Amino acid sequence: MTWKRRIGWTAVVLATFIVVVAVAGYLYLRSASFQRLALHKINEGVDSATGGRTTVGRLDLSLSTLTAKLYDITMRGTEAADQPPLLHADKLTVRIKIQSLLHPKVSLRELLIEHPVVHMLVSRRGASNLPTPPPSKSSSHTDVFDLAVGHAQLTNGEVSYNDRKTPLYADLYDLTTDIQCAAA
Repeated sequence: MTWKRRIGWTAVVLATFIVVVAVAGYLYLRSASFQRLALHKINEGVDSATGGRTTVGRLDLSLSTLTAKLYDITMRGTEAADQPPLLHADKLTVRIKIQSLLHPKVSLRELLIEHPVVHMLVSRRGASNLPTPPPSKSSSHTDVFDLAVGHAQLTNGEVSYNDRKTPLYADLYDLTTDIQCAAA
């Protein structure tokens, strides 16, 4: 077998392997097993960041549009089990844009929240139903929080503060923040 044939067969085997791995990866991302794992990781990440208890009913991913849709999102704070949760949203849509593959950089293209309902309770002594996040185990110090969203939208929302309801709606384009924190 000549070296040209070896290189040719190696290229065919490598291309076949890449196609098989890509198809298997795509099928795994569409599987119920991946959905359960992704929902578990999302709930775990939000819970550890906020100190609340989060549940997400369903997750739909679209790789072609780089979109994730989460349905039936509930976050409980310190309120009693028989009280409404701190936050509930019917649907959350997140669309990202990959800016660079070489230096992993992703931007938030769209953030859509449908029917968010916030139930904030504050007692006369100042106690609220907001959860207390656990102390961070990370040793990294971030001095700048930078967020940019191409389109952020809240539709059919409601904030209930001590049972006083206020409608909530926002439709923002090219939203950017630059919050800087100084060490105490």
